[in-house]
Amino acid sequence: MLNSIWGKKNSSLVFGSSVTLVCTTSFSPHPQSKLIAGRIIPAIATTTAAVAGLMCVELYKLVQGHRKISSYRSGYINLAVQYCVLSEPLGPQRFTVAGKEYSLWDDFLVYGRCDRGQEMTLGELLLHIKQTYNLEITGLFYGNAVLYDVGSNHTERLVKSVSDVVSLVTKIEVPQHLHMLEMFPSFAEDEDCETVPPIRYLFR
Repeated sequence: MLNSIWGKKNSSLVFGSSVTLVCTTSFSPHPQSKLIAGRIIPAIATTTAAVAGLMCVELYKLVQGHRKISSYRSGYINLAVQYCVLSEPLGPQRFTVAGKEYSLWDDFLVYGRCDRGQEMTLGELLLHIKQTYNLEITGLFYGNAVLYDVGSNHTERLVKSVSDVVSLVTKIEVPQHLHMLEMFPSFAEDEDCETVPPIRYLFR
């Protein structure tokens, strides 16, 4: 029966619904259980298709280069009552670091490979942030690991590549598939700031 309704190509739907029907037949005495179970899988598939379609529309806007938040929409749908509402999304949380305003969408993007193909050292990363953003890093964190602390003797780390320092401190090799490291700094100009943009370090 399920094959005739959905066709042989939808084998995953047929299998999922069949398993659900077997479970309800075995464990549920309710006479409507089979009917309810038979509607679950197509309902999930329909909702997923609607959500995926709305997400693709927003993705097209992003690819086209729309920068204004008013160009995007947040969606709420309820297919049971044919209800769909699209509204302008809220902006990101904003905060101030050393007198300059940032948001949760901001970051300090650093390309960790120079023209010679060599990876940037930790000392060069600190200097790059100082020269580019006029911010002096006093602490640098990768997850719970402390990569750099101005009050500690980290002279040897300053001449090592950033990825080597991460491996040294965490005692775990950086996976080959990982192309970016996300690190969180603290700055001498605003040490009391609890939220700062992360440093996203591209090294592969």
